[in-house]
Amino acid sequence: MDNNPADETAIRHILQRVENSVHSLDYDGVRDIIPDDGVYFGSVAVQARGYQELYEGQFSKVWPNISSFRIVPASIEARTAGDMAWAICLFESEAPGPDGTVMERKGRMTFIFERRDGAWVMKHSHDSL
Repeated sequence: MDNNPADETAIRHILQRVENSVHSLDYDGVRDIIPDDGVYFGSVAVQARGYQELYEGQFSKVWPNISSFRIVPASIEARTAGDMAWAICLFESEAPGPDGTVMERKGRMTFIFERRDGAWVMKHSHDSL
């Protein structure tokens, strides 16, 4: 593995963009990093191909219904090798439970990235509670 510090910083920046987009419900804030040939697993979407399916099956169903989403900074591990990279992290958020009481949601995320035309895109992600 190359473990280029600049590339690892870029990957961490993408994770921050994801967090910021969830907070502000800015679905377009991550559009440019989710290619249509990517495949994604979510906590709601069993499998999504490309941005539109990920938006419809995961983002639009989860993001508006959670609050206080954050990626746990100390949990982030990122590695790079040439034009490929991966990252893992833990996340926390809150959501109303069946009785309306706010419940803590904790989970984990895995990402696979590919560098295209000098920029990193997310080829795969998997998040689960």
